[in-house]
Amino acid sequence: ALRPFMESLLQRGLDRFASQVKKTADSPKS
Repeated sequence: ALRPFMESLLQRGLDRFASQVKKTADSPKS
């Protein structure tokens, strides 16, 4: 019962990370 929770949490984190990376890629600041 713990695994699904962890998987959903990981998926949520990945989604947030991906959106953040996409946002950073859209407006690059080097």
